[in-house]
Amino acid sequence: MKIKYLVIALCALPGIAGGARAQQSGQDIITDPAAIRVCICRQEMVAALSDRLQEQRRIYEERRSALAALDAQVEAQRKQLDPTQPSQVEAFKRLLDQQDEAQLSFADEATPTYAAAVDRHNAAAAAYNRECAGKTYDQQALAAAQAQGAACPKP
Repeated sequence: MKIKYLVIALCALPGIAGGARAQQSGQDIITDPAAIRVCICRQEMVAALSDRLQEQRRIYEERRSALAALDAQVEAQRKQLDPTQPSQVEAFKRLLDQQDEAQLSFADEATPTYAAAVDRHNAAAAAYNRECAGKTYDQQALAAAQAQGAACPKP
């Protein structure tokens, strides 16, 4: 008889201690509207940061391609350079200056900006995965969370 009450008490404990989640047939169910709202906001954050990450990736790849093209142009002109022709030497120096400028811009701007976007996205995705992924929302609590309509923070 004492064991029966202990089992009932232990089964009730996760619901009392957590408050935000219930366990049903192996699936984690979030029952707290505030916790559901957090998950909705985290999901929106991941989506917004994913869009920004795609844009930063596009910019990064454009700059990387431009730098690679400039590197190829330098190599091609280097092979054809006649050092006895001052105009060719000056043109080549200008091209080297452009290459240096592009390398600095890529290293100092494009790469850190893209890396920061990756870090922000990964941190948001990890938070969502840790707290919300694979969880089911209680339908009444979801309705309550949606009815609150609080705006999510901007990324």
